[in-house]
Amino acid sequence: MNTATPERLLVMLYDGLLRFMSEAGLALKDRQYEQAHRALIRAQEIVLELRSTLKREIAPELADSLHSLYTFFYEKLIEANRTKTLQPLAEITGMVTELRNSFQQAEQKVLAAKEGRECV
Repeated sequence: MNTATPERLLVMLYDGLLRFMSEAGLALKDRQYEQAHRALIRAQEIVLELRSTLKREIAPELADSLHSLYTFFYEKLIEANRTKTLQPLAEITGMVTELRNSFQQAEQKVLAAKEGRECV
């Protein structure tokens, strides 16, 4: 049985966050507020999970920066849910996407190092 690496799990969390944010955005556009609420709650849960995985003892500055970003994301998700508007989602989607892509690149480098080859 194969298990996902911690790096893969992190990227999967980001993928889920982006998916639920997208679902919420579409639901808000269609004024499907209950569906938007459910998707935003799921997105909030993922952000809390991301925040709980930070390892301050390994990289204190990075952990502190990410903690601040995750708090900002969480607040924007709550705002989107409370106001039923797209603007808070629009404010964070680019940042979430950039972080996801950065963590995916890091995952690829870790995999390449484990396989003993250079990552391109």
